[in-house]
Amino acid sequence: KMHGEHNLLFGLTNDAFGYILTKVDFNSFPRYDYISRTSLGEMTGEILIENSLTFIEGAPTPDKSN
Repeated sequence: KMHGEHNLLFGLTNDAFGYILTKVDFNSFPRYDYISRTSLGEMTGEILIENSLTFIEGAPTPDKSN
């Protein structure tokens, strides 16, 4: 979906500010109990995905006339 010739995506890695989980993963397994408690919340993954896609869709298309 990115429009550029050379696309890069930088972001926070898990454990920088807490884990980034999707709603499906949040509290879904007993082994995720610690990860869910130290995550940024149940909807963080969905919010991040939605806003990232909005940002990408609004990005300008590069001028390829060069």
